Amino acid sequence: MPRIKHYGFNELPEPARRSLLLRFTDQLTHFMALLLWVAGALAFVSGTPELGWAIWAVIWINAGFSFWQEFQAEQALTALNKMLPARAKVYRDGKLGRFPSGRCHAIGRG
Repeated sequence: MPRIKHYGFNELPEPARRSLLLRFTDQLTHFMALLLWVAGALAFVSGTPELGWAIWAVIWINAGFSFWQEFQAEQALTALNKMLPARAKVYRDGKLGRFPSGRCHAIGRG
């Protein structure tokens, strides 16, 4: 059992979930979005408010699409994880057995 104590079980930890609102605000505050916010503000200052509004609209539209795409990718990953088998067939001591898939380990030499 020292291998299990040293390496742990063959399972990935569940990632920490952030709220949807925080994930949406991430889309509005990444580096390129911040540059666009500044560009929009400069457009207002320079006397071209139409350009400023257009730039800010691009930020919001991009944030919406990016958020939706990320959300859909997470949903697909969750669906794939649900499709994984809960048990695996494994040979131990020459006998075929069924074990929880996260508890199976490859036993190597050395």
